[in-house]
Amino acid sequence: ELCLVRHGETTTNAAGLFTGQTDAPLNVRGRLQAQDAGRKISGRAFDIGFSSQLERSTETLSLMTRAGDLSVTFTVADVRLAERSYGELERTPIRPRDPRLAVDLTLAPAGGESYIALTRRILSFLLDLRELAAALRRPLAIIISTHMGPMRVLTAILDETTDPIAMRNANFANGAVIQ
Repeated sequence: ELCLVRHGETTTNAAGLFTGQTDAPLNVRGRLQAQDAGRKISGRAFDIGFSSQLERSTETLSLMTRAGDLSVTFTVADVRLAERSYGELERTPIRPRDPRLAVDLTLAPAGGESYIALTRRILSFLLDLRELAAALRRPLAIIISTHMGPMRVLTAILDETTDPIAMRNANFANGAVIQ
């Protein structure tokens, strides 16, 4: 059982900038979004809570846990759940950008990471989750606080989406919860 959440709004989200793997803190609105996300799933119990290593992801999980009175046995920060690197585009305005980046998932911004590379990271993470559940011989309840790119890839894999452009165009609001 997976519960996915996109981190709350950050200072760079609010400014309309690419954030990528830059560590940007949640702003006041982002902290409120994280708390609201926790209340949406209040009282739930999870075996493991995962976040990326980035502050906005770990803080979102922490705020959700407290606000929703969630039971999370273990929490783990996993770098594979980080947003993809936007390289030279980080901290620059989201628009304009090279339109090829929206349709060719093998391309990466200069110094950055392609969606194909991000997908490899996410598949590695999911395979490790599968091995853990098999070793424990039981289903696991897992909550994951992550970013737009990993949310796109995770939901595409779980929904068996075959259209890569549909995957790339999926959008999740800050604080969105997918169960």
